[in-house]
Amino acid sequence: MTNPVDGVSLVTFPDIMARPEGTVTGTEPLRAPPWAALTERDKKLYDDIWSDGELNISYFLGYRDLGVTRNAKEVPDLFMYGVYALTFDKWRRFGLNWMMSFDRIDEYEWVAEVSLGPDRLVRIRLVDPHVFCESEESLVEQIEREEITRNGSGLITGYNGDGAMVRDLGCELQSDAASEVRSRFLAALDDPTQDLVIYDGHSRFGDGPDFGMFSRPEGKIAAEEFIAAVVASPARMMNLSSCSGMKNYGAMIEGARTNGKTMVWNANDPDFLNGLDDALLFIQSLFEGRSMGTAERFMNLSHAVGNWSNTVNVGLPLD
Repeated sequence: MTNPVDGVSLVTFPDIMARPEGTVTGTEPLRAPPWAALTERDKKLYDDIWSDGELNISYFLGYRDLGVTRNAKEVPDLFMYGVYALTFDKWRRFGLNWMMSFDRIDEYEWVAEVSLGPDRLVRIRLVDPHVFCESEESLVEQIEREEITRNGSGLITGYNGDGAMVRDLGCELQSDAASEVRSRFLAALDDPTQDLVIYDGHSRFGDGPDFGMFSRPEGKIAAEEFIAAVVASPARMMNLSSCSGMKNYGAMIEGARTNGKTMVWNANDPDFLNGLDDALLFIQSLFEGRSMGTAERFMNLSHAVGNWSNTVNVGLPLD
């Protein structure tokens, strides 16, 4: 079985990483591909990340409506509950793989911690802008009952349907949540203790992140404010899992890298869950101390076998 990138063997890939000059049992002598080796810039990034003994990650989920697409201009507010449920199911499974359990802090936020070794404490925040009013509870229950199967631990084991629902646009709880999460996102970007801030959601065709309903004003960050916040952010890294990153935010990405930030972005349009897969693969690469070249390859391989064509880029700070 071969990897579609450069013919690297998937079976022996971990051994190749571990023994760049050695011989793997049962194979010819193999050399690690150039992108697998840690560069001096990679080493500096890791030195900076672990300088205080902590890796602090904040993940912000954008509002999960269908949005305006070529095929759905008439239903931009259609809420994708199934995708929303699968998003947090992926996070729970990722946490279990790394012996992390997410504890609820308040109605918008979960936090998990794990030690990867001496002076290697990881802290991950998940910030969720979605809440449901009493008028919507029956729809949520119907989707959970008819389209989603969970095991005794609450993990999703089956999903049949699109999980879409029409939300109550007058739900004030949702409007309050959108405004609060918007504030927390901007605060995270302004927090020097943050190593990685992730936005996973709509870009609204370059109009900026959105934590609220498409047809409501709450939760939106204008592109100008977003760009200024990211470029000036003291956070070491930002992952922008959003549509057409370079097209919509090319100047922002270049400005942030010029100011010393590592940026991860999509060149095109990830689907709802591919964007999260990118973030989880990048985080796993950080946990394992991989090169940024390897992290980029991991993410792009996930798109190579996915439904939507896309390219993910990792850009270290510009000199």
